[in-house]
Amino acid sequence: PAIRSVPPYYDEPVYIEALARSIEQNLATLDFEPEVVITSYHGIPKPYSDKGDPYQTHCLATTRLLRARLGWDEEKLITTFQSRFGAQEWLQPYTDVTVEKLAKDGV
Repeated sequence: PAIRSVPPYYDEPVYIEALARSIEQNLATLDFEPEVVITSYHGIPKPYSDKGDPYQTHCLATTRLLRARLGWDEEKLITTFQSRFGAQEWLQPYTDVTVEKLAKDGV
């Protein structure tokens, strides 16, 4: 079998536009405006990032560009990481912990 690799597209304008339109379309179906929208990315073990894996940087850049496209601030669109397992620390903030905290804070 052939192995193909796709170059990173985290900051491609077409990708950011597609994400923004998806968010806008879905928010338009709500009868309220959310206080916070969470971008929840799959996590990786923190040591991978510490050793130079660019994944976390790419995720943060996607959120930053998406935030700029939507005209939102850092409190409206936040980044979290999910899918952690094993004993190692994974990228943070964790999605589940963030959602619990937001609920406790009345969001």
